[in-house]
Amino acid sequence: MRKIWLLSLFGLFAFCTNSTFAASDGEEEKPYYVVDGGQSRYVCSEQSYSIGMNALNDPSITGGQNCSSQVSLYYMSVPYENFSGIIYKIPVCTSCPNGYVMDTVTQTSTDVLDCVVTYQTCRKQNTCPADCPSQTEYTPDPSGNGIERICVKYQNEFNCVPQCQEGYYQTWKGRWNDNYSGSFRCQKCPENSVHCEAGTEGHSGEISGPMFECERNYYRVDKNSSTSSYVNYECRRCPYYAAVPTVTAGTGATSVNRCYVPNSQHMRDSAGNEFRFESNCYYTGTYTPGGSVQIYPRPIN
Repeated sequence: MRKIWLLSLFGLFAFCTNSTFAASDGEEEKPYYVVDGGQSRYVCSEQSYSIGMNALNDPSITGGQNCSSQVSLYYMSVPYENFSGIIYKIPVCTSCPNGYVMDTVTQTSTDVLDCVVTYQTCRKQNTCPADCPSQTEYTPDPSGNGIERICVKYQNEFNCVPQCQEGYYQTWKGRWNDNYSGSFRCQKCPENSVHCEAGTEGHSGEISGPMFECERNYYRVDKNSSTSSYVNYECRRCPYYAAVPTVTAGTGATSVNRCYVPNSQHMRDSAGNEFRFESNCYYTGTYTPGGSVQIYPRPIN
């Protein structure tokens, strides 16, 4: 029990704060209570309700909202020299309806000087959105565009975080790059690709490569224009040189210029003479499928 001594015209009074609401050391405070802010010459305290008591709603504090049951919290502040003052009240939630959770809020009243009020209110419980109801399992996007989502809670908010389904890869060039804009998209992994992986939202910066590699003897081509915010890759077979198929050294070729005639390949020229290159012979130009090589291969010594 805390005592505050007040001097009035009638003598010395002992004004006691209610220790059931403002606990001293070692005592547990109730979930709603009032304490004196100690910043002015006014003393704030909780008041007991009496029949016929006239109390005003405190306009500076909203109080409990969305309650399924509630009580009123009464309080007032009085100057040291007398006990006159107006009693104020706010609603306090004691229980919440389904779909709501209880929060404890502390505010300082601006209308009731020096009163620091702690009370309970009900807020709508955040839940996972309907298109990603689970926090442990991914839910396929109903549009069938290769996207699946999982519910993630961050700073008390629940949001759907997308990723590409198995067999798809992310096509957005940059999640946070100012040069590009758009939304999360997924593209089906192309034929003749390996190690195709899903890409999650939040990939930072411009994508330096796709989420897959082309098989050996294939090379990657982006069918979209260079100004597009999205990539659309395919794996093309290395072209033939005459009747000889060109090859790559391994997987992951990103250009036709990685296709070559190996130096172990025996060939014949137009006169029928057999020869082979001194070293692997790479394509040095561009190639149009179904067309011809713009610059024919030459030996690299």
